[in-house]
Amino acid sequence: MNASGGLHVCIACRHHRVRAKPDLFSGAELQSAGGLKARTEWQQQEKQHAEREAQLVASGGAFTYEPHHYAWCAAYTRHDLVQRAASGDQASLAELMQQGGATISPVTGEITPIYALCLRMNPRGTCERYEPR
Repeated sequence: MNASGGLHVCIACRHHRVRAKPDLFSGAELQSAGGLKARTEWQQQEKQHAEREAQLVASGGAFTYEPHHYAWCAAYTRHDLVQRAASGDQASLAELMQQGGATISPVTGEITPIYALCLRMNPRGTCERYEPR
């Protein structure tokens, strides 16, 4: 628990983010064999993607894309610094590299934020950057 005595539950924080789930199939589309087949294939792909993300979490790997199946923290994910660094701000780039908040492609020079997962940033419910909604 934190100093105020309550848990800092990520889902109740204004920095909590979850990728929107697409609604790809209408009821009418699911009335056809083709629609059902497409939905089944989509669900299989989503299951495989969730398994890959679970492996990435288990291995401690970095999320260099917005997670599909895990909540992430906007306070710890440094989009602001990435944008400034991408526009040429060397101080922002240096800060990102020191903090480990981004990756840089050695080929293109593209700067990509590393998404900070809630489960990693707040494992005990004591997050310092917690702000209630």
